[in-house]
Amino acid sequence: MLKKILKVVFCCAFSLLIQNLKAGNSLSLYVITPPRKISWKSPSSLTWTAFKSAVKSDFHSIGHAMIHLQCDATPVAPAVNEQTGATSLENPDDKDLLFKNGIGMGLLFYDFPGELNSYKYVSRQLEIASEMQNRLSTFKALINESTCQRLATYLKEYEEKKLDTHYGLSLKPRSVEGAGCTAFAASFFELAGLLSPEIKKSWSLSLNVQEKLIGDPISDQHVPLNDILFGEEGTAWAKGNEASRPLIVYDTQFFDQWIRKIWNMGSKKFPTGYSIDRTNYKQWHKKIWIEIQAPGTPNGWEEAYVSNGVVSLQFDARSIPTPQDNIWVQ
Repeated sequence: MLKKILKVVFCCAFSLLIQNLKAGNSLSLYVITPPRKISWKSPSSLTWTAFKSAVKSDFHSIGHAMIHLQCDATPVAPAVNEQTGATSLENPDDKDLLFKNGIGMGLLFYDFPGELNSYKYVSRQLEIASEMQNRLSTFKALINESTCQRLATYLKEYEEKKLDTHYGLSLKPRSVEGAGCTAFAASFFELAGLLSPEIKKSWSLSLNVQEKLIGDPISDQHVPLNDILFGEEGTAWAKGNEASRPLIVYDTQFFDQWIRKIWNMGSKKFPTGYSIDRTNYKQWHKKIWIEIQAPGTPNGWEEAYVSNGVVSLQFDARSIPTPQDNIWVQ
């Protein structure tokens, strides 16, 4: 009888172990926000606040977004553990383009030489950001096996097509153009079927940039910086029938605001499917000892956690079906 009981217990324990080993399919979004708020209210406010943020700190002065994709091995595919993000080989707010070449708001449409961040680089940036107050937030989605393999295929083909060599805010990753860091990160959630209209609205904004403010070094179309900072054209984005270019912007600030909004709901009750991402929560929350002197209690010490404002949110999306549309939408 005892042998049967032990056998049952062993089988149950082994089954649970296997389940835990097969629970690694996930997509994480890592968000580093700018040191100062960047305003998209107008061309002028965007330029001023970007400058001020750069003066405040040179550590990702316009923010940075990265992803972490973890997939269990399948009979036909190896395990995946990729941590990366899109970035430029040059500084995306290159001062020469603004001051010498007069590119103006053309900077928003410029195609910079790019590359993908290495696993080691991402880890280091997260470590640094976690030491800064309110600069880091994370969002992990637990996904099913087929969705994870779809994302792994996308990342592999993204590099094979050399899209990582093109970096720009206006570039559309799934249209085989390349991407900025935020659009690159958002494209993974779109491919996973997680970028609902509500979330897309929270993560992005749409605007029209007037052609008058878009310089072009090649055609020698020069836009004086003073026109943007102090001219009437810089006080608002294009309206009506004014000649302009449409732009959809994903911003780390919007990512962060959305994560923290849901995080704050947890003080009462998280929305269905959401919870604390315990893995990242423990990683970025350091345990310390603090002395307590509460009235009516003896002096002593207790454990506390310091997080520098880091929040780590999780969503269980394993029941969401894998999208069947094409990865590339040329």
